[in-house]
Amino acid sequence: MPWQWLERRAGEGEDWTGFLEQGVRLQGELVATGTFRVNATVVGRLSSDGVLILGEQADVDGELEARIVMIGGKFKGTARATDRVEVQATGIVNGDIYAPCMVIAAGAIFQGKCHMVSDPPADQIVTIPIRSAGQTQL
Repeated sequence: MPWQWLERRAGEGEDWTGFLEQGVRLQGELVATGTFRVNATVVGRLSSDGVLILGEQADVDGELEARIVMIGGKFKGTARATDRVEVQATGIVNGDIYAPCMVIAAGAIFQGKCHMVSDPPADQIVTIPIRSAGQTQL
């Protein structure tokens, strides 16, 4: 797991509330508060009112919803963030992103659409189709 994820940034002072580590398989819905890290296999919906981190070993198929979503593993589905979505260099994403800000690190793979949402009115959404040049299959 990249250690910079453990460092606190300005405005990201939520407490760590839990972890799902390698070897864990979850099917269903998980709702957390604060910062929650997933490094497991998940099919379903993950949400937090704080920071939701998918570690390098994460393999998630479903929906993500948080203030900040950080993806360092595999993700397929729809991610929604009220602040931003970050795809780390080890991240592989296939799906739709809804956020006012998206950060894609060099080396990351993203295939899908990025919907740049702003504060209301909700009808002011800019959709950007993106496909990375990487050859990795999802």
